[in-house]
Amino acid sequence: MFVYDWKCSSNYKEIIQLSPKTDNGYFVVKYTKKVLKSSVFWIVIVYTIFLAYFTLIKDPKAVPYPVAQINFKTSRKYISSNFAAAARLGNHLFEVASVLSISRYLNRVPIFFFEDYYHEKMWEDTNNLLPGLMNQFLVINGSSWKYFSHMRNELIGSLKSPTSNFSYLPVSSQTTSVTCIHIRRGDFILVGFHVASEHFIKSSMDYVQNQEGRSRKHMATVFFGDDFSFMDSLRDSTQNAFVSRNSPSDDLLYSKANCDVVIITSAHSTFGWWMGYLSKGNTVYYTDIKYTNDYIVGTDKFKSEDYYPPHWTPLKYAGSNNLTVTRSFN
Repeated sequence: MFVYDWKCSSNYKEIIQLSPKTDNGYFVVKYTKKVLKSSVFWIVIVYTIFLAYFTLIKDPKAVPYPVAQINFKTSRKYISSNFAAAARLGNHLFEVASVLSISRYLNRVPIFFFEDYYHEKMWEDTNNLLPGLMNQFLVINGSSWKYFSHMRNELIGSLKSPTSNFSYLPVSSQTTSVTCIHIRRGDFILVGFHVASEHFIKSSMDYVQNQEGRSRKHMATVFFGDDFSFMDSLRDSTQNAFVSRNSPSDDLLYSKANCDVVIITSAHSTFGWWMGYLSKGNTVYYTDIKYTNDYIVGTDKFKSEDYYPPHWTPLKYAGSNNLTVTRSFN
């Protein structure tokens, strides 16, 4: 925010003190020229362009999280703010204290949205100092099935028609069952998110096959992900297996039409989550994040029951010395 002292700027005074003769355009041109010659004007313009470029293009942490639109079935009213989350603690205190005060004056519930990484950091820093104040906010983090638990059929019905006919991938039918396996590696390896090993993936496939049985004559497996060399290796060692090279949106559309079973090998993958949620069979297995080396384990930032629907099945190794994959009951 810029606080501008207009009394100190002769150019600004001239702009607002226009005479009635402005109608002929003479004074408009005259004072516009004076503004354009002002060094303050150009400093503000250059700084604004630089700030926008740096924030929106150069800083990946400022990329907004997907917006969650929630219709509350209640007579209660809410209030929030577009917090300057990239600022520092002093600014945060001004903002949260003001929003809380205004919420009381208007008799509304204050909401804190986790829009991006900076909002998570803002919440953490402020809550460490003033937990009693931050506990009065309703926190909304869009990554939970509970916000739209009644909307699955509507979401599936709203999906567009695929741009591909998936001619090189198997089709689910009364005689063919398709198991879809999502594998996220790439940037997950760099940032500390759990990445499943080849052994865990293969053991998970064996477990799921035993659980789902052979109710159909033919079984097919399709791998989805961002590491094609890794997936190609898995395909070559798996009977009747394929690797999808469709666009992300078409992968989700394929899941809707053909994925009878989905295995999410990277517990942190939101794309894998949606592949399971929108899948034809609505039968989903996932790596239990509590038994991984993911950085979020041991913190209070992740609650499995909020992220994974209760009918999904978590998987883990049977023990530290037993590398057989089994269901996790903890």
